[in-house]
Amino acid sequence: MRRKLTDAQVIRAKFNRERWTARRWAQEYGVNPTTMARALNGYTFKHIRIPYAKAYRSDCKLTPDDVRAIRENAECKTYAEMARDYWIDKGTVRLVHLGKRYKWVV
Repeated sequence: MRRKLTDAQVIRAKFNRERWTARRWAQEYGVNPTTMARALNGYTFKHIRIPYAKAYRSDCKLTPDDVRAIRENAECKTYAEMARDYWIDKGTVRLVHLGKRYKWVV
């Protein structure tokens, strides 16, 4: 069985995840959107590893820098204030601050 996606295509898509969704990449390469999403999320093409600094999940509302800022400013601002700043729920801010969400961000 022949793969339709090449390693080079997956690497290109992983480095540019903030630009397009998996559906758009799938249209670009002529594959099923599920196939592309599985490749981007690491279920297939497991041998291709991109550091989180370059490729974070495109469906995340917060960037790694946002997460670090929330963790640093938790004593200065309320959860509600930070939630308004980042357009997310205050419960999410709380979980980020406690380290229960975005665990992969150091």
